[in-house]
Amino acid sequence: MKKITDIQIPIFVIHELIIRLQEIDSLVGDYKHHYFSSNEAIVETTHLQLRFPMYLLRKQFQDPELIDQNELRQQLPFYLGA
Repeated sequence: MKKITDIQIPIFVIHELIIRLQEIDSLVGDYKHHYFSSNEAIVETTHLQLRFPMYLLRKQFQDPELIDQNELRQQLPFYLGA
């Protein structure tokens, strides 16, 4: 089995993370586009710019249940912690 770093990240992984974040806060908005830097995906929505680290994309692709609500909230630019 190839590692996710050896293949392109399927776009559905990014969409799934956005959907999960929308369940936390509707201000996330809808997906517009994305691009990759060396260690993260930069995702533009209708309201925000999100940065998903590669480790998070791998978790979402391989076993989404490993990502808890707190880890998701930390992806929101306005999240200040609980």
